[in-house]
Amino acid sequence: MVGLIFSIALMGLAANGIARLLNRHRWIAYAGLAIIVYVAGGMLWHGGQEVMAMTRP
Repeated sequence: MVGLIFSIALMGLAANGIARLLNRHRWIAYAGLAIIVYVAGGMLWHGGQEVMAMTRP
């Protein structure tokens, strides 16, 4: 029980610190978004290639 309360408190502190950092430096949020879009696009591309390879006779 103590560990659960401690971990929730640490997550709250970390989230607060990250939010302040993102408010101060907006480019970090855009860089993170660009990374997410890049990874998602790669997953879609490679997943589509795997499906196409499986459906070829």
